[in-house]
Order: sequence, then structure tokens, then C-alpha cells
Amino acid sequence: MVENNHFCIRDGSRDSRFTKRLVVTLALAALLAAISPLLADSRTIGMEELKKHSTASSCWIAIDGVVYDITDYLAEHAHQHQFSLDPFCGTNATSGWNNKNNTGKSHSRKASIQLERYRLGTLKSAD
Repeated sequence: MVENNHFCIRDGSRDSRFTKRLVVTLALAALLAAISPLLADSRTIGMEELKKHSTASSCWIAIDGVVYDITDYLAEHAHQHQFSLDPFCGTNATSGWNNKNNTGKSHSRKASIQLERYRLGTLKSAD
């Protein structure tokens, strides 16, 4: 038994069961976060669908054949980097990604990792 002024956890107690459920819930959330990109890869998105998401209220972009929904990131990027991504909404933004601020340099590894959170699927190749 662990006791202090704030809690008491005993085997079989309500608090102990809550803690076990919390641990299981967090483990499942971590697993879902890990497999989400794999599930997203099974979705194929055509250019016509991508073009439908061309506003700040629904902003999808394609980079190197992968489609991302960056709607929730637009305001943060504009605030942090003083650069709006709105013109890229609904487009293949590969050239902008690979030529950050017209410097000829691509985005950082950190930016690439962050981008993965917004992955929806793959861009259907034009036939």
C-alpha cells in the first residue's frame, strides 16, 4: 500500500483498477499512433479529391506522392514561421517543400517527422 496526503492505492482498490485502466488506455493510444501512418498508406487519393481541399478550413497538400491534411497546422506555421501555407492548399506542394523559402534547401528532418502526424494516404499517380 502506498499512502500520502493525496492518494492511497491498494491492490484491488478502485484507485488501483483506475490506474490499470489508465495504463492500458495509454498503451492502446500509443499503439494507434504508431500504426496510423500504416493505415493511412492504404488510402489512395486522386488529384481531384486533393483539389477539393484548397481552403484554410480544409487544407490538404501532397508532398512526394503522400497526401497530408495540414488544416490544424496552418495557423501554427504562420505564427511560428511568418509564412502562410494557404497558397499550397489543394496542390502538390513538393517543389515548395524541397525549396524552402526559395533557398534551394528542403525542410528539416524535424519538420518531416512533424509532417507525418498529418498523413492521410498516397496520391494516386496520373495515368
